[in-house]
Amino acid sequence: MKTFVFFLLVLLAPPPQATAQNRPTKAKLNQQRLLMHQSVHALTETIVHDIFSPPVASRAYAYAMVALYEGIHHEDPTYRSLVGQIKTLPQMPQPQANQTYNWLLVGTHAFFETAGKFVFTTSMLAEKRQTVMANYTTLKIPDDVAERSKQLGKEIAAAVVAWSKTDNYAQTRSMRRYDVKKGEDKWQPTPPNYVAALEPNWGKIRPFVMDSSAQFRVAPPLQLDMTPGSTYHAALMQVYNTTIKLTTEQKWIADFWDDNPSSIQYHGHLAIAIKKISPPAHWIGITEMATNTQKSTPVQTAAAYCLVALALADGFIASWEQKYHDEFVRPITIIRKHISPEWEPRIQTPPFPEHTSGHSVISMAAASVLTHFFGKNFRFTDRSEESYGIKPRTFRSFEEAATEAGISRLYGGIHYLHAITEGKKQGELVGKNIIARLSLRK
Repeated sequence: MKTFVFFLLVLLAPPPQATAQNRPTKAKLNQQRLLMHQSVHALTETIVHDIFSPPVASRAYAYAMVALYEGIHHEDPTYRSLVGQIKTLPQMPQPQANQTYNWLLVGTHAFFETAGKFVFTTSMLAEKRQTVMANYTTLKIPDDVAERSKQLGKEIAAAVVAWSKTDNYAQTRSMRRYDVKKGEDKWQPTPPNYVAALEPNWGKIRPFVMDSSAQFRVAPPLQLDMTPGSTYHAALMQVYNTTIKLTTEQKWIADFWDDNPSSIQYHGHLAIAIKKISPPAHWIGITEMATNTQKSTPVQTAAAYCLVALALADGFIASWEQKYHDEFVRPITIIRKHISPEWEPRIQTPPFPEHTSGHSVISMAAASVLTHFFGKNFRFTDRSEESYGIKPRTFRSFEEAATEAGISRLYGGIHYLHAITEGKKQGELVGKNIIARLSLRK
């Protein structure tokens, strides 16, 4: 990651009721927003280094973003806490009356203190945190204000981390692994690595906003029927025929949305692990682009990050619950058995059941939240994959991007179209539930 060097003007925390005279300038707001993005980059890069699976990454983002928002929302009196809106969220520590805080500093410390509890390479995150905090020296925040702000941030983080320990994650670490079921329609480990099923108990994680992990279960997968002309056979042949004659743009789309955090490339007997951002990081990156384009305030930026992260987390819980409820077979298993033993999908098939398409679910969930914040016709250029050698793509709306993310799984050869369309429905339900239940503005 490029290190941002900011030449900031002196910035004292504004009082709760900022007047026109002391309201931050656009330049200062941009600098504050960039500092926040730099903090998020630090977590993303650590997650990539630690090779988090997409569901696990979404959990880390969700708790860290809740801490960030709970720390910074006090800056704008028109915003309210999530306490009382997320059923299980406990009371948050409150600022001392008649005391001055730098709310960006409060949120940043809450974010890093929380994020540090969810990564493996804590030294890496700590080093990146020091780089971020070094930029605060130019703010010349009075020592008492800085210490008071840091302390409140730590207290908020402690409350959020304590809350996270009741979500059943620790218990799922020791639950029974997935037993592969008999039956041609049941999921089997897939090539090239035939890895065991990933996070089979993720549906048992406590949702953030949903009432239950199965609240938004959608239509089941198609019934496996290899009779020519059957609905399933047509869906299978659609995957096969699409992948053997991909256009240049379809290949680009498949690669652009691949977002495999740990793919393996084989060169003869040499296996090379490729680390990349995961789907949650991709949509967190899109959120950053949107807030920059909109020139959002720090509180608006934190609010967008927070609700998108919650949508991603609930989206993975919903999708994973249905995946391991339906246990449906991946296209590669049936295509290699019945059509072409040498067939290869464009991207590697991930190690978990097929239905629903997780990428479709979380993309539509995030897109629904972003549309709520920024509008239906929000044009943006997604540069998330540039550092991996993949050209940016431009979209006319978040929904258009989410739809493309879904269809990329057909082009990639890892999902039937049915799982994509049902996944989009599931994601929209998850996203709309976030919007309906969480009202951040008073």
